[in-house]
Amino acid sequence: MRMERLQAWMSRMCRHPVIAQSDVFQLFLTYRDEREWKTGKRKAEKDETVGPMIFSLVDPEAPDLEPADVEQKCEQYSRFTKAMDDGVKDLLNVGHTHWKRCTGPLPKEYQRIGKAFQNLSAVFSTSGYQGEATLTDALTAAGKIYEEIAEIVAEQPKKDLHFLLETNNEYKGLLGCFPETIAVHKAAIEKQKEGDRLVAAGKISSQEKHGMKQRISSMSYSLQAEMNHFHSNRIYDYNRVMQLYLEEQVNFYQQIAEKLREALGQFTTL
Repeated sequence: MRMERLQAWMSRMCRHPVIAQSDVFQLFLTYRDEREWKTGKRKAEKDETVGPMIFSLVDPEAPDLEPADVEQKCEQYSRFTKAMDDGVKDLLNVGHTHWKRCTGPLPKEYQRIGKAFQNLSAVFSTSGYQGEATLTDALTAAGKIYEEIAEIVAEQPKKDLHFLLETNNEYKGLLGCFPETIAVHKAAIEKQKEGDRLVAAGKISSQEKHGMKQRISSMSYSLQAEMNHFHSNRIYDYNRVMQLYLEEQVNFYQQIAEKLREALGQFTTL
């Protein structure tokens, strides 16, 4: 499980156009010894462009955005990520409940049905009637097949639900990062509104206010790029995991149908 989750994390980091090329991540992937690691670590620790300062390195080749547009986009992203976070958590709750049912009560139901068929077969075999064996053998076989179905049901979540839940767990973690990211942008927007008042009061120049607008525009383009990357990955990931889930569900029900046909074939038509 740890290897699987590490691989998923590594794949996601490598697909990110900025993180994948960053010096720190490249060091993590390629360092050869402890000395090289410590040198890279010291260099990273001295880097002052951390947190919101990272936006000072962003210079979009595009016109500055209007503050109203920035605010509108931030609100849009905030609503979407909150709604998706709720949807992901709901699917996780439903999925975990279904997993428990598939590995607990549901197999036991099939086992009870199988035992009941076999018990009935045992009762019928005491009748002393000469032609009884054909029916009792078929009932016993059907009972054992239901016990096999119970095992198939119990094993199924590992083949499909597991991957669906893991993907949702991953996105739950990603979505947890957005409120803080969006809050930084909202704080910048409020700062710019304050800038308008400071210009009116003569405390800062129009040039300084224009610089604020440029910086907020860079932040907004960065957020927009991150959201576009997020949406692109989301569509790819959920397409992939849903295809896998439904393919395995089809195989599961086909297995059940084949087992039931096998049970049906035990009985002769009189």
